[in-house]
Amino acid sequence: MKFKFRYDSVLAVKELLISEKEKELRHLNVKIEKKKMLIQKLEDENLHLFERNAQRNMRSSELRSLKNYQNYLIEKEKRERELLKTLMYQREKLIAKIAELSKD
Repeated sequence: MKFKFRYDSVLAVKELLISEKEKELRHLNVKIEKKKMLIQKLEDENLHLFERNAQRNMRSSELRSLKNYQNYLIEKEKRERELLKTLMYQREKLIAKIAELSKD
């Protein structure tokens, strides 16, 4: 006869909750990595924008357009960094929640 622990159902529910939170954490980590890659891409594009066009003689309207595009890239990078901070904060909360569930 096998011994049945009184709280087996509670343990099963806890394990299910932990596995769901870990799955959520994996998805969040993927989002964070994609966001980091996007930020790196924006940084690279902004860095190489004027390097590619520095050799050309440009009219003032072209230069203004280029500067506007650079400002757009800078603002987009700032927004993406803010979103990344939010995702990182969510990840820290999720890790704390998993630790709390595991501890009980």
